[in-house]
Amino acid sequence: QGPEAKEAKELVTSCYLNIALASQKLGKFDDMKKACDEVLAKVNPESVKALYRRAQSRIGPASAVDADRDSAIQDLLAAAKLAPGDKEVRNLLAKLRADKKKQEMEDKSTFGGLFQRGEVVKGGPKSGRSDPQPMPTEWDLNDPKVQEYLDIRPGPAGA
Repeated sequence: QGPEAKEAKELVTSCYLNIALASQKLGKFDDMKKACDEVLAKVNPESVKALYRRAQSRIGPASAVDADRDSAIQDLLAAAKLAPGDKEVRNLLAKLRADKKKQEMEDKSTFGGLFQRGEVVKGGPKSGRSDPQPMPTEWDLNDPKVQEYLDIRPGPAGA
C-alpha cells in the first residue's frame, strides 16, 4: 500500500475510465458499464467519475427504461455525496430528476383513475347473491334455477 500501489490504482482507474469513454463514443453502453463496474468493484469504490460514467451508461441506450434511470439517479446521488461541488454530476442528476417527474406526471394523466372506475364484473360473488346455488339435476334451460346457475338472463319472449 505504498506510493507505487496508489499510482498503479490511479493508472488502472484511468485506463478503465478511458475504455468507458471510448465505449460511450462507439455506442457500446454495456461495455461502458462493465468498465465502470470494474473500477467501482475492484479498484476504487469511491470514484466519482466511474459513478458518473456508469450513470451515463445506464441512460444512454435507446432501450433504457425507468429502472435504468432510477439506477442512474442512485449512482449520481452517490457521486454527489463524494463530490458535492461537481457541476456535471449535479446537472445530470437535476436533468434525470426532472425527466422522472415529467414521466410520472404523464403516467398519472394517462393512467389516473384507471383502476377506480367501478366494478369490472357485475353480479359477482360480492353483489348480493347469498349462497351459491346447488347444481341442478336436470338441465332444462327454461328452468329459472338452471338459468340462475348458468347466469343466463333471457331476453323478451320471441327474441
